[in-house]
Amino acid sequence: MPKISPGGPELITGVISRLATGGASRGESVATPANLLDIGCGDGDTLAYISGQLGINAIGIDSSEAMLARARENHPGQAFKYGRAEATGLESETFDIVLLECILSAQPDIDAVLKEAHRILKPGGNLIITDLGPRGGLCPPGAIAPGELNELSAAHGLTPVFYEDKTAELDSFIAEIILKYGSISAWLGEVTPEKGDPAAFCPECFIPRDARQKASGIGDAGSKPPGYMLAVYQKPAAPPRQDFIKTKTTAVILAAGLSSRMGTFKPLLQVGNQPALHRLMNSIRSAGITDIVLVTGHSADKLEEAVRLYRQQAIKSAGDLTQRLNIEIAHNENYIQGMFTSIKTGLCHILKKSNANGDSVPKNMVDKTGNALIFPVDTPLISTGAIAIVLSAAGGDRDSLAVACYLGKKGHPLLIPLKYADEIISEEDLASMKAITDRYEDKGLLERVETGDEGTVLDMDTPEAYEEIKEYDRNTGGPSIQQILHARKQKIFFVRHGENIHHKGKIFLGQTDVPLSEQGKKESVDAAATLQEADLAPAKIYSSNLVRASETADIIASRFGDPPVIQLAGLREMNLGHWDGRLIEDIKQEFPEDYRRRGLCPMTFKLGPGSESFFDLRYRALKTLEQILKEDEDDLIIVTHKGVIKALLGCLSGLNDKRSWELHIPNGAVIELKL
Repeated sequence: MPKISPGGPELITGVISRLATGGASRGESVATPANLLDIGCGDGDTLAYISGQLGINAIGIDSSEAMLARARENHPGQAFKYGRAEATGLESETFDIVLLECILSAQPDIDAVLKEAHRILKPGGNLIITDLGPRGGLCPPGAIAPGELNELSAAHGLTPVFYEDKTAELDSFIAEIILKYGSISAWLGEVTPEKGDPAAFCPECFIPRDARQKASGIGDAGSKPPGYMLAVYQKPAAPPRQDFIKTKTTAVILAAGLSSRMGTFKPLLQVGNQPALHRLMNSIRSAGITDIVLVTGHSADKLEEAVRLYRQQAIKSAGDLTQRLNIEIAHNENYIQGMFTSIKTGLCHILKKSNANGDSVPKNMVDKTGNALIFPVDTPLISTGAIAIVLSAAGGDRDSLAVACYLGKKGHPLLIPLKYADEIISEEDLASMKAITDRYEDKGLLERVETGDEGTVLDMDTPEAYEEIKEYDRNTGGPSIQQILHARKQKIFFVRHGENIHHKGKIFLGQTDVPLSEQGKKESVDAAATLQEADLAPAKIYSSNLVRASETADIIASRFGDPPVIQLAGLREMNLGHWDGRLIEDIKQEFPEDYRRRGLCPMTFKLGPGSESFFDLRYRALKTLEQILKEDEDDLIIVTHKGVIKALLGCLSGLNDKRSWELHIPNGAVIELKL
């Protein structure tokens, strides 16, 4: 059966799996969804695949009797019935998931469809949408702008969960069609019972609304083709806050730095087919933010020219779109003193102050309602969806700052209510954005907002990081770790290293390098015996490069014919900063307040530059595992540490943060990953 949507049914199955995993990572109670409704189910392929893979009770509706007949013929064990997207005829609060795959932009009344989706969703249920979206940050006619979709969804009580650009899947999909069928028209005749009759199947996945009468190509010759997007919204269990759209938010882009570690001026580096600055501004605008303050410093003339070109391109590409574009320049004379001076400059500009020296302004002269959303210019992969999720969390007159996170790890942007602007501007001992988030988190005035978007934690401070960003951008939309392991039937066994030599007292042991004790060597032999019972034949064994892990790995390897042991720094235990290797009793006496804070929030606690929180560790470990999976499709033995195993098991097995933190993993333990 031909594939009839970009990404295929695997894309939707992966999203449902991610929703469960993401909920667990946020500490929520996660249950397998029981009921799914596929609106506009077509021939039923996606519905049947999801039902078979995940065991979900799925129902499909469609307004074409011909497509329903085909669906029933192809999948006799599934339930299909007649229904319209805006009037399904189904009971309220029935479904855990409602799917709108490639149909929303084709509907004459999108507002009515979203209203109906909200009605039939259970509280806490999710709406999954795939459809036309922006391409390269610009939203051509026929596509749905994320800001527009967020506003329409919010009007019906649906809050953003995540948004992702899936244009790569669309381009791949079209290329496959042309290679296989010769043309899109020939493919339409194959996949639709009415031989391309748009009443039965509308190819809105790739043809803009204003070009659907010209179904011979991707839009008309004079218009930019659309992209493809994935958006997920939730019907909250509690009444949602619907005032975030009304709250005035100004984006502040920090672009004043020297780019000294990069060696090249970062704002103008190409990411995809456009400069990093333009890429970031496009995402901000697509999220519905129309006021941008660009903070300049080094090479200010180059930035001003880049803004001039951007305005020209925006006007040219917008056509008859009337979205307001307001980009103001705020020059930071003190940029050499670091990022915090640029944050001050941006806030001062919003408040209409003339400098960043903390001078007070009479309250009746300054409007301190609304928010500032702070973006470093070297984070160009922050998606429109991530911005929308942070804005959704912002509410109206909020009492705390909010920061975007990925799997718990803090990233960007940072939302600052302007009520705190004077306080932040007057600070003298803060040097960075991280210092701000740490300070306000200690006060209980920072909300971590999980976005599900890795782009929020990727920056390009160094040439190596820039190459990583380009690689990530090229491969956006690839399969998740869970999808890879499911497809390969690949097994992963984690082994905690054996016991290390003892110290005179209990210490904080992170990356301090200590060897195995004699007991630890015996535990390693026992771990090898357990692995042999699993009938494994590893071509190589992966290990942390700390000696207590590598010694364990060497002992295990000797029982398997001595395959090579690949030592990886990414599998190290958590970096505990200047506490690492020190006696706990000494730390209690020297740092009583920090020790108390660690006890209150052990997963988010972080000592300072170079150290890690549990969420930092989790992200590092996941990136390392991703790299291993790229290079090795055999069953894996990974010898590492308690913190790494907890982080990976929790994230990949769907455990919430509290449960993963509390896992008991003794020395020498062998644990097979169960998805």
